[in-house]
Amino acid sequence: MLGYGPRSAAAQRALEQRLTELVRGESVGALTRALAARPHVAGTPAQAATAEYVLAQMRDWGLAVETAEYEVYLPHPVEAVVERLTPPARPLALREPVLPEAPESGDTTQWPAWHGYAAAGDVRGPLVYVNYAREEDLDRLAELGVDLAGRIALARYGELFRGLKVQNVQRRGAIGCLLYSDPQDDGYFRGDPFPTGPMRPAGGLQRGSLNTRTGDPTAPGRVSRPGVARIPPAESPALPRIPSLPLAAAEAAELLRDLRGPEVPQEWQGALPWRYHVGPGPVEVRLRVAHDGALRTIVNTFGRFPGRTDPDEWIVIGGHRDAWCCGAVDNVSGVASVLEAARVCAELARAGQPPRRSLVFATWDAEEWGLIGSTEWIEEHAAELGARVVAYINQDIAVCGPEFGASASPSLAGVVRDVTRGVAEPGGPVGTSIYDAWRARASGGPPRRPGEGAGPSSAPAAASDEPVVGVPGGGSDHEGFLLHLGLPAIDCGFYGRWGNYHSAYDTLHFLEAQADPGAHRQRAAATVTAALALRLGNAWVAPLDYAEYARVVATAVQAAREQAGKVEALAGAPFDELAAAVAGFTAAAESATERVRATNWDAAPEDARRRAHAALRSVEPLLTRPPDARPDPLADPFHRNLVFGVNPLSGYAGWTLPGVTGAIVRADAGRLAYELELLAQQLRRAAARLESVG
Repeated sequence: MLGYGPRSAAAQRALEQRLTELVRGESVGALTRALAARPHVAGTPAQAATAEYVLAQMRDWGLAVETAEYEVYLPHPVEAVVERLTPPARPLALREPVLPEAPESGDTTQWPAWHGYAAAGDVRGPLVYVNYAREEDLDRLAELGVDLAGRIALARYGELFRGLKVQNVQRRGAIGCLLYSDPQDDGYFRGDPFPTGPMRPAGGLQRGSLNTRTGDPTAPGRVSRPGVARIPPAESPALPRIPSLPLAAAEAAELLRDLRGPEVPQEWQGALPWRYHVGPGPVEVRLRVAHDGALRTIVNTFGRFPGRTDPDEWIVIGGHRDAWCCGAVDNVSGVASVLEAARVCAELARAGQPPRRSLVFATWDAEEWGLIGSTEWIEEHAAELGARVVAYINQDIAVCGPEFGASASPSLAGVVRDVTRGVAEPGGPVGTSIYDAWRARASGGPPRRPGEGAGPSSAPAAASDEPVVGVPGGGSDHEGFLLHLGLPAIDCGFYGRWGNYHSAYDTLHFLEAQADPGAHRQRAAATVTAALALRLGNAWVAPLDYAEYARVVATAVQAAREQAGKVEALAGAPFDELAAAVAGFTAAAESATERVRATNWDAAPEDARRRAHAALRSVEPLLTRPPDARPDPLADPFHRNLVFGVNPLSGYAGWTLPGVTGAIVRADAGRLAYELELLAQQLRRAAARLESVG
């Protein structure tokens, strides 16, 4: 067990086994039912009530609780209208039909179809179908002779973040945008619709934010407290300038059916029962959006108990508490996992088994609007968190299906695999662990979380007989820890087919009747979360495997070199210095990891343990963009990690070597040389730190 000695490893195994007895399905179920009882959008009274509930629970368990409040730009809807103006003229429905199996969908506080941060406006114009609204789709549209200027775009969800879709059509002159859920992507084409199956019914909507950056879009890089200097929303590069709303497939059909103009390219054809055309028109549409433009208070909650020997070092375990609806899956399942892990870890602490390091259990507010709660907290406490946090464990959608998957910094991939060896596979044969079932599937990577777009992934190279642990991309609260501070992070859960992402049908019925009857998977997710927290919290030396991390870096550099070699403008790009730095980093990582594995840390001198631990902890933060370095022109300014990032063309998918890859995509030889030199410099610094492990 990496970072332990024989005696402490045996004690840790026994402790993790004890968790399987302490974590209770009925406890997780009660937490889930309380938090998913009604819609709780950030900034509403119902969301404020969830904070009070969470704080009360953690107080009862004996944790010290606190909150962090921020005043952020969070405009709520005043009016949303979509009308077909062409006969047969009619307004389109902007609420889901109420289903008996999901009575919560009829809650009077449930928001209608809405995009967080949609621009206010009232526009009319002919409709144009633009497929997924990717740049290549809009280029193809131009080749077909269709101009978006002065028109309203109709795009289907999928492939990239919704905010990028709106920005893409805005740049091409569209005056408004409608996004709909095509049955080919998340409806009957993929499986039986809810309530019979897990996929989106024809009346289901996908709400969501359009904020293309992290944090409050009117106070970038500043902590959003009362009185902070702000930029006008209309000047924020993160926000759209044109109105937009989501539509259900059944309502979009009322528009798409009668479009004419050129037939779509075959790959643009969806699953509605007629041939699609791109337009423009003859269908004309009115789109009206009005909001209150208000600032609102959001509340992060924290429950913590101090470590027995190293209270100033923290393992942070978190999940977002807000939702667009009742959010039974997204993200009550994750919050319930965090809270149940807090309950059992607190019980162990009261029984005389507190971890070596402090555990901090967080629930974040306004994640759905652009990771706002976690980003504001990290911006406010960046220096302290960089000094104290050893790792972050994220729980975002802990359960929506049967298959376990994980993403993590490669340094923690081995810990995830090892912990899952000790937790039973829910519903599996006796003696089968989560690890066994995960490995047997041999899927080649973790299942994609709902809402993630397709795109290049950054899955680490693992031994051929090991399950693949991917690297977190974008779209959840790990971003501030991993991509800003350079701290190791983990995200894991049980995934599968699920089409009601951000829908009023994300209710207890689906979770309890289809995704997780008996709360067995939620119980397993909470057990894994608690075990990960205690494994990291009790190790003598941080169990960070930089040999696996180095393999990922080496693979990524080789891939980048090959990619650059195919671009004429980048011929002769100076990769040799970086290749040498990677070789040095790999050698130092393999040597350090071997020394950590070979050392009996139970018997090692205290100063040797602390030196090794400090050296290992400092490696990944070194692999971030230094303050005096040039910013990456393609990246969110909040993202500083040089090894891992978010594909700016997707908004969700991970990118390895984001600065290098971005320069290659732009065919910018000067920028590529700069990024190669910067990464080589930081890898040499990290290698020197690894050489001090002993």
